[in-house]
Amino acid sequence: MSRTGKVDLSPLPCCRSLAVAWLPLALKRLPLSLPIVYIGLGAAIFSLPGMGLEPSPLAHPEFTERFTEFVVIIALMGRG
Repeated sequence: MSRTGKVDLSPLPCCRSLAVAWLPLALKRLPLSLPIVYIGLGAAIFSLPGMGLEPSPLAHPEFTERFTEFVVIIALMGRG
């Protein structure tokens, strides 16, 4: 967390770029797509003990906006 109390998301763009570039190559032989992997990743994150059972997008509006933009970009890239 930063001094303002907000979550610092600065390392995420690099990780997302690597995932978008690398995962389709790694998943080429499997019956999985990038959106399915990200849905599974989200389910895994929210099943962690510290996350709680019910994520609230209204509690974290900035993160929700960034995550929604990311999901739209992934969906558009998957569609071609």
